[in-house]
Amino acid sequence: MQRSKLFVSSFALFFVILLAGNSFAQNMNPAFVPNAPFKVSFPTPYSPMPPADTVTGHWSSLTPYSLLDYGVFIYNYPDSNGVWVGGGSDATGVLTANFWLYNLTTNTYSPRQPLPATCALNKMVKVRGKFYVTSTVNVFATPSGATYEYTPGTGWATKTTMNAPICHESGIFVYNDSLLFCVGGGTSGFGGFLSTVRYYNPFNNTWTTCPTAYPMAIDLTQGECIGNQVIMFAGYNGAGVNNVYRGTVIPGATMDVQWRLEGTMPPNPTGGAPYRECTGIWGNYILAGPAQSINGGVIAQLWGFSIVDSTFRRFLPDMPSAVGNMHGIGVQTVPTDSVRFYTIGGYTGSAGSNEFSKFAFGSPLPTLCEQFTNATFPPTGWTFVNTGNYWSRQTVSGYGVGTGSARYNSYSAPTGTVQGLVTMPFVPTVGGQGLAFDLAFGPYPATQPYNQDSLIILTSTNGGSTYTSLVRYGPLQMQTAPAGTSEFTPTASQWQKVSLQLPVGTNMIQFSGSSAFGNDIFIDSVCVGTYFVGITNNNTGVPKVYSLSQNYPNPFNPSTDIKFALPKAGLVKMVIYDILGRLVETPVNEYKEAGNYTINFNASKLASGVYFYRITANDFVDTKKMLLVK
Repeated sequence: MQRSKLFVSSFALFFVILLAGNSFAQNMNPAFVPNAPFKVSFPTPYSPMPPADTVTGHWSSLTPYSLLDYGVFIYNYPDSNGVWVGGGSDATGVLTANFWLYNLTTNTYSPRQPLPATCALNKMVKVRGKFYVTSTVNVFATPSGATYEYTPGTGWATKTTMNAPICHESGIFVYNDSLLFCVGGGTSGFGGFLSTVRYYNPFNNTWTTCPTAYPMAIDLTQGECIGNQVIMFAGYNGAGVNNVYRGTVIPGATMDVQWRLEGTMPPNPTGGAPYRECTGIWGNYILAGPAQSINGGVIAQLWGFSIVDSTFRRFLPDMPSAVGNMHGIGVQTVPTDSVRFYTIGGYTGSAGSNEFSKFAFGSPLPTLCEQFTNATFPPTGWTFVNTGNYWSRQTVSGYGVGTGSARYNSYSAPTGTVQGLVTMPFVPTVGGQGLAFDLAFGPYPATQPYNQDSLIILTSTNGGSTYTSLVRYGPLQMQTAPAGTSEFTPTASQWQKVSLQLPVGTNMIQFSGSSAFGNDIFIDSVCVGTYFVGITNNNTGVPKVYSLSQNYPNPFNPSTDIKFALPKAGLVKMVIYDILGRLVETPVNEYKEAGNYTINFNASKLASGVYFYRITANDFVDTKKMLLVK
């Protein structure tokens, strides 16, 4: 049955709001920072959060550690449902090289190869599947400068010693799963305070000092990094330091961190500034506590600092045992009581502790990744805005992978009808995170001018109280299939991947369909995160053959684009080697739909020279050479 259609003149096209300046792959990459100068601002000092802004859980004790030690490190190892535990010192200054895997199911310790030397007083971190310990003491109150690397299944290796001045108890964090940073530290006991910021590159086994120093010489500070944002807590420099500093990592041939004062630590019962904060990461929160107090005793409080809005959130009750001088918080998400924090060892103020503690509480906000596999629509937690039944679930899916998608029925909705599909609330975004989704659309009628259907994407940072328009796509921007006069249903090849940078703090998204009595709009695989960042699907149809293109530009400095084509979906792995055959980067290692892709490879941390990149996809393998010239 022929339907009457309303035509709108072509000058009324809605144009997509373009992201200015750099390519999207750069804008979305957490290692990318615009060239604009870093603006330093000094917010008002921290004021206590209202009592309602707390998380209530419960503490319990696990199998005690074998020694009454403090300065013991802990790190989560989900591959074996356990945590690594090692090092430490007793109250008399006797250090250990013990290294264990604690199984969280059986609550038992299994010994592993001991550390290369006795050590204590710093945390373990992970870079690309390997674990590192540095800036410790190997003899009580004497820094060693050693860097130890642990490879599961292989064991420990001693790497390059920290560049001078050697120190202990630097604040340690990992950037972008690639570099290990050390902030400040002491060169002897509680003295010789440093403001040096340096980083260790595991790929070429080198230490480098950053151009910008920390705002003060300090020891016993600790913090973490999420995206390119660093938060460092408190410390000691001859007196208690109660400050919280925020850093922004600046990539380059020599990495740098630029700092600003962000506030102060929350008040505590001792009245003194904390030091040796026990830190970890949960969602967008950097965990802080328990800690020691400059006034003596232990601060048994546990806080989470939001890197989105720079506020503290308290976890209650406080730790039952007043134990400080712990190094690291293991974080685990499990089906039963959702989230668990683990601490081990510590110092009571007079003796070491063998206590292994767990704090468990309910689920945080979920992350967003909806593939419309469930027949329930809208999905759990999602809602509609405005009346009507124009959004629905369909059984076609993006690129033919999956079982469903969401459709806005602009083919039937009267001209001017606007209805929104709103996501559930999710964990607020941080810098470098964005939205990716599959989009399909075939315009109406068969020839231009097309009816001006549009898809508007709006974002909220306050749980849906207000929204800000992020982008509006018209028919030309959405088109993935030939125009026609029949109602549109996409085939597997009639999709495109859309990727958008999101404002920091985004926690809800609205997909608003606006009908001009044109044709249907389909979306699928709506996900927020950083795991797709830096790779763009340039799908203009499914390619007929596999291919790996020569990188461009070549030679390059410091970044270059590598394109590849996949005629079939499957697991894709791309690795980059140096001229000696050493693996330096794995930019792609994931399942991908059929399509044409571009990856932006940034080699700012590598030395000049010849490198090789190799792709493996199903039965296809190809290798090409590229030249980095700095």
